[in-house]
Amino acid sequence: MIMENKINEELVEKIKEFIDMEGRSCSMDIDGITPEYVQRMLGGTVPLEEIEAALKVAKERWRESYGIGR
Repeated sequence: MIMENKINEELVEKIKEFIDMEGRSCSMDIDGITPEYVQRMLGGTVPLEEIEAALKVAKERWRESYGIGR
């Protein structure tokens, strides 16, 4: 169970990998990846609120890893 205000690091890494795969498959705008889209791609099993928090962190880390500013 996830404690309030604690990010699920496993989910963050899974989403970051998902962002990488999306980037390799086509040209994309990272901001176009929505929590709802990620939820569908994960089979609808992860609560949207948890995805929203993890997606925000994953996008920040993805940008940092590629030296891309907001």
